[in-house]
Amino acid sequence: MSGLPANVMTELDNALPKRRFDPLYRLGTIFNSLISGAGIVGASLTSAALSPALGAAIPGTPTLVVGAEATNAIAVSVQVKDITGANIAAKHVVKWWLSAAAGGTPTGSAPNGGTAVTTGTALKEHTAEVFGESFTDATGLLVLTVTDSGTPTFYLNVDIGNGAITSSAAITFA
Repeated sequence: MSGLPANVMTELDNALPKRRFDPLYRLGTIFNSLISGAGIVGASLTSAALSPALGAAIPGTPTLVVGAEATNAIAVSVQVKDITGANIAAKHVVKWWLSAAAGGTPTGSAPNGGTAVTTGTALKEHTAEVFGESFTDATGLLVLTVTDSGTPTFYLNVDIGNGAITSSAAITFA
């Protein structure tokens, strides 16, 4: 396209959508639609009016809860939350992996009994029994059950697409 005249290049540039894949631009677009839908446009913008609308649209830190061991299996629940700490009742994609330390890289030793999505839907395993992606259920809940007959310790790490990694407490088999 470098052989096109400058005026044609300018017209093409002006015709193409600007920054539609830029996360801050997308957040601004969401923000504008939320405040206009909430009747805030032209009114005084207060944190009370903004917080519920914006908070519900931005994923926050999920809650991870490690259950008790039963028959060599430990269930770990992941609840997706918004930035205000409220549960998000919608399906989400969760990238998950087991590691030897909180926030660590995927472990080289998979649990000998495997992993299973017991609430939600498995989408893809990148590394068998160690690293995968899953849908939550419609309430924003994912439960991953880890099974091992030995005495290893794992951590479940998740990324819900907000740029932060959240880790569970130790998943320790006795």
